[in-house]
Amino acid sequence: MTVARGRHQIGITMVEIMVAIAVIALALLPLLRLITGNYTATARTSNQSQAAAILNRLIEEVKHVPFTTYVKECPEVMQEKKFAIPEKYYPETISALDEQKKTGDREFWVETSMTGTKNESNQLVEIYFEAEIRWRDMGGKSAVNQPERRLRATALVFNPETKFL
Repeated sequence: MTVARGRHQIGITMVEIMVAIAVIALALLPLLRLITGNYTATARTSNQSQAAAILNRLIEEVKHVPFTTYVKECPEVMQEKKFAIPEKYYPETISALDEQKKTGDREFWVETSMTGTKNESNQLVEIYFEAEIRWRDMGGKSAVNQPERRLRATALVFNPETKFL
């Protein structure tokens, strides 16, 4: 506060106001960073949880298709070569991905593969399923300025109808 010469005027100078504003701004900046950082971490965790749920649904869907169906409809499984799992075996997952994309929520995309294993009697013994889901925390598949996140899941399913000689 300044007191003018000879007069007893009480007031605040412009310099004092600017110093007070600078102190308040310096105190608020870390608080703002904390809030936006927490929001980003929460969004990232939420996206990862959604991706894990979708991936689990996909694996559960393909695991419950009978082995005889895979043998009849996917001859590649008997060649013991890795190939993409046909989408008709996980329709619920596909519709969930489409629905999520329509609502404007996060866009996820999946890549899948499966490999069959035979025994000496030419019976399908097991199938190894692999699935990977990808997303970007901000933007969709085409947002190349954002890092791509990934989550993978695998399952090895034994054929209960295999007969051992």
